[in-house]
Amino acid sequence: MDSVKYILRRFIGSSILISLFLIILNITGFLIFSYVTFIYPYLGESDISTSRETKANLMMLEEKLTSKDGKFVLDESSKDVLHKKQAWAMLIDDNGDRIWEYDLPKEIPKHYTLTDVAKFSKFFLKDYPVYVWEHPEGLLVTGYPKDKYTRFNLTYTIREIEQFPRLILVMLLLNAIITFLIALFIGLKMVKSIKPIITGMKLISKGEPVFLQEKGILSDISKSINSVSRELQEKNAKLRKREEARSNWIAGISHDIRTPLSMIIGYAGELEESKNLSQREHEQVSIICNQGIKIRELVSDLNLVSKLEYNMQPLDCGKIRVSVFLREVVSDFINNNLDNNFYIEINILDEDIIIDADKKLLKRAISNLIQNSITHNQHGCNINVVSRSDLDFCYITIEDDGKGMSKDKISYLLNNQYNLSDAYAKGQNHGLGLLIVAGIINAHKGKLNITSDDCHGIKITLKLPLVK
Repeated sequence: MDSVKYILRRFIGSSILISLFLIILNITGFLIFSYVTFIYPYLGESDISTSRETKANLMMLEEKLTSKDGKFVLDESSKDVLHKKQAWAMLIDDNGDRIWEYDLPKEIPKHYTLTDVAKFSKFFLKDYPVYVWEHPEGLLVTGYPKDKYTRFNLTYTIREIEQFPRLILVMLLLNAIITFLIALFIGLKMVKSIKPIITGMKLISKGEPVFLQEKGILSDISKSINSVSRELQEKNAKLRKREEARSNWIAGISHDIRTPLSMIIGYAGELEESKNLSQREHEQVSIICNQGIKIRELVSDLNLVSKLEYNMQPLDCGKIRVSVFLREVVSDFINNNLDNNFYIEINILDEDIIIDADKKLLKRAISNLIQNSITHNQHGCNINVVSRSDLDFCYITIEDDGKGMSKDKISYLLNNQYNLSDAYAKGQNHGLGLLIVAGIINAHKGKLNITSDDCHGIKITLKLPLVK
């Protein structure tokens, strides 16, 4: 929560700073444009400006300066205004003669020609900034100190006025570019902070150790990921030790069972061949022998399941021509007194399919699938073995028209094909051969797919990579 608040504060602060930066940039750009376009070209003319308040006060003089008994009188308030501004004033009649003055500097002439009036009407008289106003008795002129007031005589062309819309467009474009660059910079900086976290999460999902640098605005998240990684590594280490112990225990038990079991099967076989036993005793000994063989196969399956689950089963891979291999497997079933209720058909769609696989394990997988169809359909069924390929994979399908398998059972087998030992322990009544098949196919980097109708047939497809 503290990390979220910190990020939010950083985001709000950055937004405010960016907004202030853009405002200052716009104002600065506008002032520079105005200076270059409208002021700088006229600086050489020594133009002078004053405030709006000063102009308003000067305009009032023409009303305040009145004629009384042939003399001009200016009220006291107007005199105060001129005094505060250190300004002077004079009135020139139509003949160019000065007929009234107030606080006039000595160097200001008394008489003016039309040319003189035209010159100082452009704001300067003897370097004094002046304003010229129309008065009923002539021309009213007011002047200000040389070193305290300035004015600008700005003359704009139509072309300069037309540049204002262009200025606005340029400023908008500049704002857009700057905003994009700032967003890009912030985005790249954020990506730089987030990228290690994403990489760390991917490594955690694969069970690999992770250590992220705990700095920056996402430091809390980095700390959490590092903590989770440490805990997972500790748990995985404990699980590996436990699973290795279980695997070693299974391997030890399997080894310890084989010796006494071999003796039981061996002695039972000798008794089965003895002629001194009755028919009843021969049947009982035969049962002991067959059950001993089944126990030996179950122990072998348990050991194989354990090795496949922990990738401890070494693969003796070699190139296998699938068409020849499948015919051998099917022939073994047909030649071993297959019941007449079962019919096995083989359909090779491509004779040249070659895969890289452990022939012994793959034969075990195919045999398990065919045997499952025989074992779980006591009244017989038709079994079809098909091989085909595409550009990258070989597909071997074993299909029968027997009683099939429920969707729940299929879902359970597919979901547990990567956790064979647990599934093996829970599914003792049906489907153990499929779990071993799944383990063998997974060891070959392949995939197992099962489809079935609840009451009619099952189709199992093995997907294995081709040799190119």
